[in-house]
Amino acid sequence: MPAVTCFTFTAGDLDGLSYAAAEQGFTVSPTEAGDGVVLATTDIIDELRWADFDDLMHGWASEFGADYQGWGAAAP
Repeated sequence: MPAVTCFTFTAGDLDGLSYAAAEQGFTVSPTEAGDGVVLATTDIIDELRWADFDDLMHGWASEFGADYQGWGAAAP
């Protein structure tokens, strides 16, 4: 099983954000509290690709008026 990296957002247009993320291949699920969404990917995110993902998350936060709460990863 590959590692999973998750990005969490609250507030804003979560439906629009969820749709955009799903179109980009992210798995979308609600937060445990139900007040946001978690975007998950099994893409390998190394130092070379991190900036791309960071820019994408901040861009979505801005575009959809969402609060980007941060990221986390789980190893297999």
